[in-house]
Amino acid sequence: MSESSVESRVFDFLQLYPHPKSRVLGEVLTARTGLSSSGYPFISQSSFRLFLEKVPHLFQAAHILLGWLSAVEGGLSESSLFNEKEIVSVKRAIFVIRNVVFSAAVCAPPDHWILKHILSVHARTGTLKLFQENSFLNRDKLPAELQLDPRHLSWDLSFLYSRGYLRCRGSRYAMSRDTQTMQLFSRVEPVADDLLRDMIDPVVSVLTGNATPAEGELVNRFYEYPPEENPPERWHASRHQVEIGYRLVPTVLALHVLKVTGTAKEATNIIEHFPVTPPPEVLRLLTDCGVIEENRLTILGARVFERAPGPFGIIHAYVPYMRELENKLRGIPAKTHVQRAKNIAASQDANRKTFQQGNQKLDQFCRDHKFSYRVFIEHALGQGEATRQRWKTSGEEAIQYFGADLEDAAIDAAAGLQNAGSLPKNMIFVRRADIANPDAVISAVRANGCDTEDSVMFVGNGFHEIRGQTNEKIIETFRSYCDAGMLLIFTEESALSDLDLLNTGWNTYHAGFRYVHELSGQGLRPAAGVDRFGRFSWKICAALGGYSVLPGYSSHTRTIYPYPKKGGYNPPISMTYFCVPSRLARKLGFYPSFWSKT
Repeated sequence: MSESSVESRVFDFLQLYPHPKSRVLGEVLTARTGLSSSGYPFISQSSFRLFLEKVPHLFQAAHILLGWLSAVEGGLSESSLFNEKEIVSVKRAIFVIRNVVFSAAVCAPPDHWILKHILSVHARTGTLKLFQENSFLNRDKLPAELQLDPRHLSWDLSFLYSRGYLRCRGSRYAMSRDTQTMQLFSRVEPVADDLLRDMIDPVVSVLTGNATPAEGELVNRFYEYPPEENPPERWHASRHQVEIGYRLVPTVLALHVLKVTGTAKEATNIIEHFPVTPPPEVLRLLTDCGVIEENRLTILGARVFERAPGPFGIIHAYVPYMRELENKLRGIPAKTHVQRAKNIAASQDANRKTFQQGNQKLDQFCRDHKFSYRVFIEHALGQGEATRQRWKTSGEEAIQYFGADLEDAAIDAAAGLQNAGSLPKNMIFVRRADIANPDAVISAVRANGCDTEDSVMFVGNGFHEIRGQTNEKIIETFRSYCDAGMLLIFTEESALSDLDLLNTGWNTYHAGFRYVHELSGQGLRPAAGVDRFGRFSWKICAALGGYSVLPGYSSHTRTIYPYPKKGGYNPPISMTYFCVPSRLARKLGFYPSFWSKT
């Protein structure tokens, strides 16, 4: 084995594996790596920043990069240039970068879909032209100059900043002076009025051969987009990438409706999974997005088909808000509602794993403390995923199930599943149950002869939907559920700052998730502490509402930074909080800790 540095040996080794960014990737792969306390590999902060700034990793670039990583990983074990410790370190870096690429494949397109609409509207208002003509523009003065709604404008500017297209100095913003941003801002093609709609159904009609001539013409125009001119140089999306990401979202959701995403596997011929031969425009898009190569599903495409329908569907359900985006920006009142029926199925896909974790923790809690319950409630019901899992494990002889939701669409969907035998027969539905009004559920449970004391309530991403949130309102809501004796197990996505979003690239889909929830008047909260707007974390609110939040039974998804954050908190994408009324916690031997209030 050579005595030269591992860096030089890796660079020599990489000569066997050509890649446009092999020099930069060599630096990333040879930087410090390690294992987290949970046993997951991490890389250094500097190498992740270098990767973001120098290595494009969306769509075709992602497909090529994944192939390169696999080839390098396979070659490492056969090479005599490295010792075992060096191979382990490089493979850790490959593991992290591969996951970053996979995350971007799922998280970036929803942001592109929103970007297309935001840029379309700001091209009409003249905001983009002002950014091209000026160095810095004052966020507080722009609304008066352009007759725009100040709050909505601040959301748009934050979104564009967090996606790397604007620079920020306090309340002043300027366009980033890179080629990708300048091309994007100067060549925006506004969305045609008749394309400001849900495109899933027309695409499904075309893919099943049932489209009317009008639908066929509409879909043909939807799939028209310019070819790539200049390959991107870093993580920020180019004009071409925004265009194809915008179109990929409803395309994947249409394929999900047709169950193509659930049947096609890596390397299979995608055409064999369509009802009829798909039009070349669709195959061109999937190829440009790196989802297929020569009509076969790539490893990137397999990841998109497996993981994307949930996040894509949650964001795409806000089509009505995109339709009214210009009116909202101009301060013109408009009644808009999320497409609840489609949001329900998307939420079920996205929440399945966290419900699984929560149900497992509930079983563990019962075993550890000889605790039993007779009432299981699922609020923000969706399609009853938490209930379906519990019923499969525990049956219904000893448990009475309840499902509650404000929206009839959710209850109707769950009732249909009950009739089909997918939810327990004894499940009782509570309609028009606002989660901010605990008495709606509490009264319904008691009216059906059940006791709420020591009952269990699951909530999947439902508390952030409370409108007009204040710390006091959330605390009082928790207090009411706590006083009723309910154990509360709930999941919420973490509110992330602009800087967190900017510094993690496409590693989460929270820029878009935050944006659509701001539009609809809903409020995300930080996973810990107090944010710059004075919003308490969910843990603080639950603790002040009388709950003990038990760390041993709470869980979280992956953290947003793929490296240990020096001197700072590395927030998780989402948290599942296991909350026990403090009186029960004390009875079981738990004592309040600082953790429960942070």
